[in-house]
Amino acid sequence: MSHVRFPVAYGNYILLDRLNSGGMAEVYCAKRIGVEEFQKLFAIKQILPDLAEDQHFTRMFINEAKLAAQLSHSNIVQIFELGRLQQQLYIVMELIVGHDLRNILRVAAKTKQSIPMAFACYVIARSAEGLDYAHRRKDLTGQAMGLVHRDINPQNILVSFEGEVKVTDFGIARAQSNIVETHAGVLKGKFSYMAPEQVRGKPFDRRADIFALGIVLYELLSGRKLFSGSSDLSIMDQVKEAAVPPIREHAPHVSKEIEDILNKCLSKNPEDRYQWGSELAEALHTGLIHERSIFGAQQARTFMHTLFEKEIENLSAKHQAYAKVTLENCVGDPAAYRTPIAPPQAETLRTEDLVASSDWAVPTSRVNAHMVESLASAPVKAHTPLPLPIEYTGSVIGTPDRDLSISASTLRSKGVFKHFTTVQLLAALVTVASLIFAGVVGYVLYGKQTPPHAEQPSEIHH
Repeated sequence: MSHVRFPVAYGNYILLDRLNSGGMAEVYCAKRIGVEEFQKLFAIKQILPDLAEDQHFTRMFINEAKLAAQLSHSNIVQIFELGRLQQQLYIVMELIVGHDLRNILRVAAKTKQSIPMAFACYVIARSAEGLDYAHRRKDLTGQAMGLVHRDINPQNILVSFEGEVKVTDFGIARAQSNIVETHAGVLKGKFSYMAPEQVRGKPFDRRADIFALGIVLYELLSGRKLFSGSSDLSIMDQVKEAAVPPIREHAPHVSKEIEDILNKCLSKNPEDRYQWGSELAEALHTGLIHERSIFGAQQARTFMHTLFEKEIENLSAKHQAYAKVTLENCVGDPAAYRTPIAPPQAETLRTEDLVASSDWAVPTSRVNAHMVESLASAPVKAHTPLPLPIEYTGSVIGTPDRDLSISASTLRSKGVFKHFTTVQLLAALVTVASLIFAGVVGYVLYGKQTPPHAEQPSEIHH
């Protein structure tokens, strides 16, 4: 969709702007509109059209959604939905209003601003906490997932304008469950951010992510890439040997404590590194002391506002413009992108119009004729609850209950009486049943008595 103009309707969302474009996907700023003027901004990652038919990339994309959806942590970008529209996969994610570390490094170099040591320690400490949570995550059976991100680099660590830090992009993450199979000898990730054991093709675990965090910390403190070269082969040779120049050669302001922490992260032997992200985060607390205070989200916010002052000034106007966008403003035909929902119906069933049964449980009496038609064509399966939520006329039905139910087999009888609508048939059935019942009751109570109007008038004697 790189050629489209914005805004454009996209399923249940409206795409407002393009945020980023990478090797396998594009990321858009989007919003969803609800009742009573409710709206919320999201980020939507869509697999590139050229890769939509590539099973390898498709599997990676699905893997990211499945793995990240199981993670809920303040330092990990939240995943809300995996969907498919017009044969293209997309992921709905938490929108982070800010920049990744790659852009932060680029803008800092362009404006000749140095990144404070405390800011660098803060970002890596929060990232380590998010990864620690992911590394310790267990599946539904209580077994450790053995999750390894494998692609920690400046582009996959985000900092919001409010000072929040988020790890993102679990697209090539590896878990012991082998959701995505990794073939022997195949390297996944960026060479300049790999651990020595990864490059050597040896087994690796969460400590490879610790090494990658050390590389990112080195680059934040020094303002230069740690491993670089004229070819991938030369970079891999440096990584294999963990050839790390002393940080204070390029950043004299770095304290001895932080240098020691950095060297431990970048140890060639995984056993010599921090074993868990939480250990690294705790060690970095030494570097968070800045001007007699602890460097936190508020201080990070101040730095981000200094670095991106002009962009933040325009942000309010941009979000106000986003808030005014409706489907009527969308480019092209919104129907081409919208998810079909039941059209509004004037005819509505009442509770007394329905035949009681346990085949289907349909909550609330606000059931329209379109829903009844859908039930009539659904496959019969005894005691199967109706899938919820059901979207109709712009509203969502809530939790199922047993106050109201519809018999799927009864509704299917409309195939026999094809000249009648479902509502008419149900009403007729109920009416007939009521008349029969009334007739039986009347016969029992009054059948053997002479009706009052049939009595002869008494004889009058003069």
